[in-house]
Amino acid sequence: MELLVVRHAIAEDRERYARSGGAPDSNRPLTPRGRQRMRSAARGLTRIMDGIDLLITSPYSRARETADILARAFTPRSPEPMLSDLLVPDAEEDALYQWLIREHPIRRIALVGHEPHVSRFVTWLLTGRTTDSIFRFKKGAIASLDIDPGLPAGYAVLRWYLTPRQLRSLDTQ
Repeated sequence: MELLVVRHAIAEDRERYARSGGAPDSNRPLTPRGRQRMRSAARGLTRIMDGIDLLITSPYSRARETADILARAFTPRSPEPMLSDLLVPDAEEDALYQWLIREHPIRRIALVGHEPHVSRFVTWLLTGRTTDSIFRFKKGAIASLDIDPGLPAGYAVLRWYLTPRQLRSLDTQ
């Protein structure tokens, strides 16, 4: 199974958003610049892969918007994003992994989530440890990992990690 782990794109500033009306942080949207940059990054991603079999996202607005951008970039080869609370910032890595291998053992899955959860999840998949993260995802960055659903965490293989700038540069080639 190939697993794409995506951090949501640039969102509104947390403190400014909180001062603007008291809406919960889970409603904080992407900025116009974040949407534009993610569209370009997603187009770049389509130059190195042909589609996504399953797209799962955190229910938070900024992650849903990022997933929608990815889905549109791969249309018609991408399913509609599916929401999962297992991708919110404080979710347990093992619960997400067990759910994925039990319910969705398919070829290519993209997960859209938040820091520090995505960094902890990738570190855990690669090392089997939940202590210090060996990654720090930039907003809009994507990592590709090979997962064998028959093996525990610690046996994933990192295929690649691309920053948003690297993804956008693929859009211009």
